[in-house]
Parts: sequence; C-alpha cells; structure tokens
Amino acid sequence: MPMRRIAAVVGRSVATVSRLLACLGLSSLKALDAVVPPARYEREAPGELQAFQRARDGAGLQDFHFHDLQPEAISRLFERD
Repeated sequence: MPMRRIAAVVGRSVATVSRLLACLGLSSLKALDAVVPPARYEREAPGELQAFQRARDGAGLQDFHFHDLQPEAISRLFERD
C-alpha cells in the first residue's frame, strides 16, 4: 500500500506516516513482505530414524538422541585423513 494511501486511511500526513514507518524499520516496501521461515530439521524419508530409535530403546537408553552422535562422527571423520 503506497504511503499516500496509508496516510489517507489513517488521517495523517504522508511525512508523518513516512517517519513512523522509518522508525519501525518498515520504510521500504520489501520490509512489508512476509518472511518465509527456514525449513529446518526436515527429513527426506519420515521413517529414517526408526532404526536408531529401535536400537536406542533396545539398549535401554532413555535420554539419548541422534544429535548426541555428532561429536563422535566428526572425530572419526578427521581421524580418517
């Protein structure tokens, strides 16, 4: 919505609307676009961690998660070289 239209709708001058939007960090039209949140931790196959979960449960480990293995994987990666 152009600033002139915003000013007309709220009954303020264009300069006032411009200053207010600048104070809010919305002075450019790109700032008004909706931001798409990044997709994180999505898996290609929904059941790919089931084998890990079965092994974990079979070993009786209650508070052990897949990401707990990251330090071990990184150590083995560097030992390989």
